[in-house]
Amino acid sequence: MNASASHSNREISMLRHQAGMVHQVVRLNTAGLSQAESLIQPQSAGNCMNWIVGHLLSVYNQALPLVHQEAVDLNGSLDRYKRGSAPV
Repeated sequence: MNASASHSNREISMLRHQAGMVHQVVRLNTAGLSQAESLIQPQSAGNCMNWIVGHLLSVYNQALPLVHQEAVDLNGSLDRYKRGSAPV
């Protein structure tokens, strides 16, 4: 394996580890949360849990090509969760 391939494998491994950590944090923070509760807007600032999880899905979907995977075609359903979009 050449140095470039080794570097790419390390980056993919790091991204996989980070995605696993994010997955675990999301699971811990959403355990027992109802759909209605996920839409509650926090007071003063911030986004509801629904938007946060949707944003993570949007970001990971956009990152798939970086690890040589095809992004999932969701017919624009994640557009509402892109950076700068209106709150849900």
